[in-house]
Amino acid sequence: MVRKLSVFRQTYSTKFLILSSLFLLVSLLQAMFTELAGDEAYYWRYAQDLDWGYFDHPPMVAVMIKLGGFLFGGELGVRFVGILFGTASLFVLWLMVDKQLRIKPYAVELYFLLWFSLPVFNIYTFIIVPDSPLIFFSILYLFVLQRFMTKQTLGITLVLALIMALMLYSKYHGIVLIIITLIANPKLLSMPYFYLASIVGALLFVPHLLWQYEHDFATLRYHFIERNSNFSFKFIAEYPLNVLLILNPILTLIFLFKIFKHREPSEKTLRYVFWGFILFFAFSALKNHIEPHWVAVSSIPLLLLLFKISINNSRVLKSVKKASLVSIVILLTARFFLIFDVLPIKTEFHGGEDFSKRLHSVCGDTAVVFMAGYDKSARYTFDTKQIATSRSCVHFRKSQYDFWDIDAKLYGKPVVFLSGYKLGFINNRIKYVGTDSLFFYRYKYYVPIHKLRLTTTGCPRIIEQITDYVAELQIFNNYNFDIETQIEEMQIGVDAVVFLPDGSKKLYPVVFMNPLPEKLPADSSSTVSCSFCIDDLDPGVYKFAFCLKNGKMYPKKADEQFEITIK
Repeated sequence: MVRKLSVFRQTYSTKFLILSSLFLLVSLLQAMFTELAGDEAYYWRYAQDLDWGYFDHPPMVAVMIKLGGFLFGGELGVRFVGILFGTASLFVLWLMVDKQLRIKPYAVELYFLLWFSLPVFNIYTFIIVPDSPLIFFSILYLFVLQRFMTKQTLGITLVLALIMALMLYSKYHGIVLIIITLIANPKLLSMPYFYLASIVGALLFVPHLLWQYEHDFATLRYHFIERNSNFSFKFIAEYPLNVLLILNPILTLIFLFKIFKHREPSEKTLRYVFWGFILFFAFSALKNHIEPHWVAVSSIPLLLLLFKISINNSRVLKSVKKASLVSIVILLTARFFLIFDVLPIKTEFHGGEDFSKRLHSVCGDTAVVFMAGYDKSARYTFDTKQIATSRSCVHFRKSQYDFWDIDAKLYGKPVVFLSGYKLGFINNRIKYVGTDSLFFYRYKYYVPIHKLRLTTTGCPRIIEQITDYVAELQIFNNYNFDIETQIEEMQIGVDAVVFLPDGSKKLYPVVFMNPLPEKLPADSSSTVSCSFCIDDLDPGVYKFAFCLKNGKMYPKKADEQFEITIK
């Protein structure tokens, strides 16, 4: 015990412990006094229904929030475990620094200067999103892999397997890190223990894969198919700017200027990880908008390599110190304004709680249905403890609310419907945040459609302008109860939707040739014939779909798409 304590003190000086304690304190205060962002509230809603998977992400973020909620309430409870992970990351990452470098003068100060000046370690160590556990387990993975490459034992193999599984349970980007490290170290393929670690890690991940299978691989289809867009120069142009922004533009440019002159075999894995994430998502930017935080893992090798370059080069060290101090002032100022809402520019961390209170004063105990507002509905529930759900919309993507049974529990009850999209029949509005408003309407009798599925059994693929065409549709009722179709203001209907090349949609009314039955029986289907006409599009090939709707609301997301040719 005495020897272990001695090793700990040799590794972590008093100065290190003081600065890490300061980091922990700042993170706790930030978490306590900063409102939840919309996505954080959405992940909090995950935690109220723990499962092996969710529409958008694996479940690690929900587990962390659930654990924190046992200890604290409010925003701190939501973020507490993420803060612990962030602080632990400080300690583990320090172990990846060469021992000879850790004892150099100003090594601790330089390490913390870099840590406090990188946006990733400022942001994802106090807000709670899937990137928070991903960064923590990525650091653990690189640390354990470093030791695994030196010596393979059963114990370290099982630890590596567990970390790989936890990394994937955090975010799917973990598989990118595993593949990159394998490319950097092909000799892993000759190590039997690596195969054992891979097999055990895969087995630990099976519960999530089963969840995906049971939900028709919804998450994978969303991320790899539904999010794909057409090629756009905008995606390519904004990508390098986003990378520089999330990695710290000044420090990254210093690093890029020096890294090509500074190459050592021991740094191969870190260099591969840095460039691997950047190049992987650069390729993805050919067809998708890339969020800046998707390359967050590149901050790990950036810190370690820039630390090594700086500590060994006085000129670089001087430049890094100046850049770090400027960055820290900027980031601390930004964190200050996240707590105190004093700027005219509003962020997602401001105004949400006030909106929830104002909306509650309008709705009372009546449940709220948001159109395309999964973050708003989660935030409203977090703040008021009232029932709220989100209904998917043809103009916006699906969410976890499409899987939950909240809308089923509202069947037949009054609801307040809110939409950020202006609908002709809605006149009431409530101010949201900044200059934004939401439009709201009261329904006396809500009819859910989340689990109604629409398929096309017959429809012409070549269409002439200003001509009526007939299509046959099949509506599946996947609820375990009958669905009424003719309720006033909530009649079940269908719109024809054409997806335009610029990403917008055009909606066309569909007329039923034979009316739907008054009730769609539970766990069964009904076939209906309908007519539609497209009269205002240029000739060409378009993606096309029929979409279900309830009442005058915009239809929900299409269940299937196909191509039509307009002459």
